[in-house]
Amino acid sequence: MELQNKYNSVDITKMIMAFFVVASHTNSVCPADYPQIMQYIFETVVPFFFVVSGFFLQNKIIHKNDIYGVLKSNFKKNLRLYTLWLLIYSPIVINRYCHNERGFIGDTAAYLHSIFILGDTDFAWPLWYMLALLVAVALIYGLKKLGFSLIKIWIISMIFMLIGYLFKHGIDSQDPIINKICNLHASIFHYHDRNGLYRGFAMVVTGMLLRQYYNKIDKGIITGLSCISVAFTLIHFDMPFHQFFSGTGIFLIVTSIKLNDNSLWTKLRSHSTWIYFMHMYLIYALALTFAPKITTLPLMVATVFAIFTTTWAIAAIINYVRNKKAHWLSNLIE
Repeated sequence: MELQNKYNSVDITKMIMAFFVVASHTNSVCPADYPQIMQYIFETVVPFFFVVSGFFLQNKIIHKNDIYGVLKSNFKKNLRLYTLWLLIYSPIVINRYCHNERGFIGDTAAYLHSIFILGDTDFAWPLWYMLALLVAVALIYGLKKLGFSLIKIWIISMIFMLIGYLFKHGIDSQDPIINKICNLHASIFHYHDRNGLYRGFAMVVTGMLLRQYYNKIDKGIITGLSCISVAFTLIHFDMPFHQFFSGTGIFLIVTSIKLNDNSLWTKLRSHSTWIYFMHMYLIYALALTFAPKITTLPLMVATVFAIFTTTWAIAAIINYVRNKKAHWLSNLIE
């Protein structure tokens, strides 16, 4: 089966996922809490984004028949986006750093650690995804150069996902050398596995495999729901690999839904990207003003919709200006 250049249902789902990103980050600055099911949903968002990125990356590799050229091009594009959005969020970083006691050297060291290792800075949390893509693509490029097949690369990536899970939850050992390794790792990655090595790598390669074997995969809503059920079970018991099942499951469900072409889907695609990148400025404003007063779930939901619709309106204005005269704005999202 010849794949289309775009999947309209994917564009719609990316917008829905952008809404959940806004909801999750709003919760990070407000004292109110969501029901537990929302935490499960939040865990599925970024894995889906990674799978989509990997799927279309492999799709381009197949159509151009130039794996290294495509990987290089993708790396350069993501590096540009990451750098530009770090600059856009730099006023928040500067303002935050002016009100701490680390001093210039401490602030510089913290900032460099954030942008090169963690992938995010103060209130620029979505940018970790961009660094994770850079790390994933670089690892795939290097392993392909060494002669590894896509299947073998996927196995290696899943091993790294497991290692990240083990480090995140701590390794209980009486061996001082192992303890030193664990402490060193914690000082670098801050006790979490939210990075390109432990998450982005595995999920991007998973997306690539889904595209490579698309015609042989049992696609459909039942298969997708089964994967999501496994993912929610793993999330509930805090077990590894739930990202693999959730990202794969949602992608299989979404791509089983076929929609006719409509200009609206293209708008949704660009709008969801703007919302993903821009909403943290509104979250920051919220944190400086009304966030402590948002103590109930209804207030939280109303705030999320307010931030989402405001960011949507800003995205609509930017897209209008971009299409009319400021085409250079495209460099910020594609």
